[in-house]
Amino acid sequence: MPPFSLAKHAGGGRAVLYRPEIGADAQERLALAGALRHALERGEFALHFQPIVAVDDGALVAVEALVRWAHPTRGLLLPGAFLPVAEETGLLAQLGDWLLRTACQQIAAWRRAGRTGRRQPGAASARSKAR
Repeated sequence: MPPFSLAKHAGGGRAVLYRPEIGADAQERLALAGALRHALERGEFALHFQPIVAVDDGALVAVEALVRWAHPTRGLLLPGAFLPVAEETGLLAQLGDWLLRTACQQIAAWRRAGRTGRRQPGAASARSKAR
C-alpha cells in the first residue's frame, strides 16, 4: 500500500514514514496488477469445483466454484493473492463476469450429461462486490 494510503487508513492528521518495504510492496502490487490484466486476456484463470454432499446419504447436493490463477512464474495462486489487487484496479467485475460465465457453462455441460445435484444451481458474481 502506498504511504499516502497508509496514512489515510491510519486516520486523519497522521504521517507515515517511508520505509523501503513500502516501495517494494507497491512495486509488487503494480506488477501483479499488470500480470492480472494479461492473465484475463490469456485465460490463466481456472475454476475448481468443490462438491457439497449430503451427510445422510452422500448424494451430491451442489458444488462450490473456487477460482485459481495459474500464474506463469508463481504457480497456482489462491484468491487472497490476487482478488484485493483486482478490486483496487477495477478488474474485479471483469473477473467476476468470467467466473460467472465459466461456472454457468460448466453447469450446463453437467446438465446435458445428466449430472445434477438436488438444488438448483445459483451463482454470485464478484461484480456485486465491485459495485
